[in-house]
Amino acid sequence: MKQRTFLTLIFVAAFLFLAVGISQLAVTDPVESNYALTALEMVRSGDWLSPQIYGTYWYDKPIFLYWLLSLSYSLLGTTDLAARLPAVLFGTASCTLAAWFALRQTGRRTTAILFAAMTVTSLIFWFVSRSVITDQPLYFFSGATLFFAYIGLTEGKKGYMTGAYVMAAGAVLTKG
Repeated sequence: MKQRTFLTLIFVAAFLFLAVGISQLAVTDPVESNYALTALEMVRSGDWLSPQIYGTYWYDKPIFLYWLLSLSYSLLGTTDLAARLPAVLFGTASCTLAAWFALRQTGRRTTAILFAAMTVTSLIFWFVSRSVITDQPLYFFSGATLFFAYIGLTEGKKGYMTGAYVMAAGAVLTKG
């Protein structure tokens, strides 16, 4: 089995594990509601640069999560599923990234599967991957920054260092 096929299978398994039941989880938490409503106002107003909530500019967090939610709402409508899907996708990507890194470092698929399984079944990871908060995209970007920087520094590969800087920029756009 090719590496791409292997990682695709991990992606699909992680996605299914994290996505089961998310359409049944209502967005009721005050923190989740602030993100969801701000993104909804961005979609309705057409202003994707200045977050607003109840007509008041809201610069509480950087823009990336609002963009993710706005894009999800634009594609899927304003549903609880659309609000939770970005976190599920970033959780899935984080799990797949962990498997890729383990496979790359050890060359062993068993290690990659175990690393992915430990990641996706961690209770806090599962919970955050289903929440409308900035933590899961931040987790992905932080992990990617560390993995890429490690490869770039230990193997002298400049492309990975560039990737680390791009991922660090994603983390800044996510959490500040």
